[in-house]
Amino acid sequence: MSTRKNPAAVALGRRGGKASGQVRSEAKAAAARLNGAKGGRPRQAATVNTVNAELRRRGFAERLVRGRAVGVTSYYYFVDGAAMTWPTSTVGGVSHVEALTVAQWLEARAELAAARSGANPKDERDA
Repeated sequence: MSTRKNPAAVALGRRGGKASGQVRSEAKAAAARLNGAKGGRPRQAATVNTVNAELRRRGFAERLVRGRAVGVTSYYYFVDGAAMTWPTSTVGGVSHVEALTVAQWLEARAELAAARSGANPKDERDA
């Protein structure tokens, strides 16, 4: 059985997927400029995976994990690496990972690590 390509799909493919002429109108360009003046595209919400990727990138062995839900509230804590020696590895007062930015999760990790030794959390690797 031979396959016959849809002529409309072939024509659209020749145009690079653009069904009609100009993709970027002056109105879209003006809206993009206005959005840029307001600070640009919002930051992507933090996820457990993005926090863990940033921890790995910075050379930390700890990982952020979600604890079992108690009722309807979740909690988050660090495991592995030096987290096993911390007095507590639970980040308090956070019910959703999106409640903090990646930078705030890293700051929470530094504060928990500093509690172990009484050190200043800013002395840890923040590069």
